[in-house]
Amino acid sequence: MTTLNSELEHAVSGALHDRLTELDRQITESETGQEPWTSRAGEAPDAGDASVADHLQTKERSLEQQAVDQRNRVIDALQRLKTGDYGECVDCGTEILVDRLQAQPEVERCLRCQQAFEANHASAGAGSSL
Repeated sequence: MTTLNSELEHAVSGALHDRLTELDRQITESETGQEPWTSRAGEAPDAGDASVADHLQTKERSLEQQAVDQRNRVIDALQRLKTGDYGECVDCGTEILVDRLQAQPEVERCLRCQQAFEANHASAGAGSSL
């Protein structure tokens, strides 16, 4: 585990909980907030308008999925904090730099392993979490 003093551990925990609250709010709003684009816009007068509506709907779903994925990473980080595994790279086991954890508290890999992960998963469309 990365050596976190109690003040830093408290700050990281607070940042993770704040992020979780924000993501929960975003997800709830997206699930209950608005009806699909096609319902809001009405009948598309031509195929081009229908295509734009489909694209916007796909983008909206993609953003929702990104928020869900981010939420899962935050929950995982909170669990690692609780079990004492926080700050340790899940791939190589080395300590993740404190500056990296402060910048993005939910990271689970050291920078080297994250870069390798993204290079190996680039074709699958994996999101970046450097």
